[in-house]
Amino acid sequence: EGRWAVSGGYDGTIRLWSLESGMVKLILMGHVGWVNAVVVTPDGRRAISSGSDGTLRLWNLDTGIEERTLTGEESKVLALAVTPDGRRAVTGGNDGRLRVWNLDTSAIERTLTGHRGSVRAIAVTLQGQWAVSASDDWTLHVWNINTGEVERTLNGHAGGVNAVGLTPDGQRAISGGDDGTLRLWNLG
Repeated sequence: EGRWAVSGGYDGTIRLWSLESGMVKLILMGHVGWVNAVVVTPDGRRAISSGSDGTLRLWNLDTGIEERTLTGEESKVLALAVTPDGRRAVTGGNDGRLRVWNLDTSAIERTLTGHRGSVRAIAVTLQGQWAVSASDDWTLHVWNINTGEVERTLNGHAGGVNAVGLTPDGQRAISGGDDGTLRLWNLG
């Protein structure tokens, strides 16, 4: 709805902010250590956070209650995205792997391997079939998250890739890197 913003902090909290008033509506506590990433599900009802404590936490934004803690991550989660249906999350860590989580069962569905450096950012297409990951290894990978296969590797940055976003039609990706450039990629 564009009325709220969510932030994660070094104090282990997640804050839900009103964009209209600038005030905090909820403070969610549970992580030990800092919050690396937080994302809101497309329906706006839940948030998923990753912390330096090695956990993912699923929060109900209506009540402020933690619904569950997801464990099994083998590395620090640096990047986090959610599928458009809100049923799966994709995480990326400092081990260069991505993991696809089923948020209904709290289980890891599959582990995606292919990067040689930390995964810094992830974006998922509106269809929920592909994820694009940005890495310290100077590349982006386009993954089929249903099969776990790398469909394409995008080369061109002269340094680690810090950010990735997708156009609304899912046909192009935009990445930003340590080399000081933004790059536009045709995915179609």
